Amino acid sequence: MWRAAHILKSGCSDDAFEGFKRWLIIQGKEVFESAIQNPDSLSQYDFNDDWDYEFEKLADVHVEAFENKFLREAEEYISYSKVGKYAKSKILDMEDKHFEDAILKKKCPKLFEKYISNLESE
Repeated sequence: MWRAAHILKSGCSDDAFEGFKRWLIIQGKEVFESAIQNPDSLSQYDFNDDWDYEFEKLADVHVEAFENKFLREAEEYISYSKVGKYAKSKILDMEDKHFEDAILKKKCPKLFEKYISNLESE
């Protein structure tokens, strides 16, 4: 998915990828599930240089929804001692080599053709 975001925006930092994921969620269930199954499915949409997918205001919506529903701070509810043993998630570190043209073309061929190959031919 990160590679798709990288292609669409001609580069994608970890912060920008957070914004991309928020954008993807608000596109709706069909677009989201299709992209999760195959990030290259995003090639059916047209994106331009002005396309913005940061949606920073959505970053904390889940926290606000929780606090409005339960009338308490989310931080007060979380038991970090319990979360710790379940939350040993792998930190994704995408190095530059993961964004080389050959890898991008292999992983997202339609997006690569539409957004990168066209730039190279201009």
